Amino acid sequence: MVSFFGTQTTGRNTQMETPKVTLDGDLNKLTQREREVLIALAQGYRNKEIASYLGLGIKTIDTHRGHLRKKLSLRNNSDMTRYAIKHGLIDVYGRVVVSEPPVFKDGGPMPVGGLEM
Repeated sequence: MVSFFGTQTTGRNTQMETPKVTLDGDLNKLTQREREVLIALAQGYRNKEIASYLGLGIKTIDTHRGHLRKKLSLRNNSDMTRYAIKHGLIDVYGRVVVSEPPVFKDGGPMPVGGLEM
């Protein structure tokens, strides 16, 4: 039998192997804007919300997400959140904890409670 993932299965419960993510990518490889986007994504904001708040296009935010995934060897937003917590960018509640939080177009940090659109 061929599974959804295209591998042969025997019909028995088999455990799927997932790619290893180390969360050890070098934070110094990131631009300031990529750090801002990483923090916002880790806080749970959507591309549209981040784009609006930073005054950028949605495609630009998506490009930054791609750069983050490639530079840090991450797969998805969950990995980005875990990375941001591990490296002290945010705490487990999504609050920014870096010594110099990113400055957004209005001069302040992105609000934790949500954005008004």
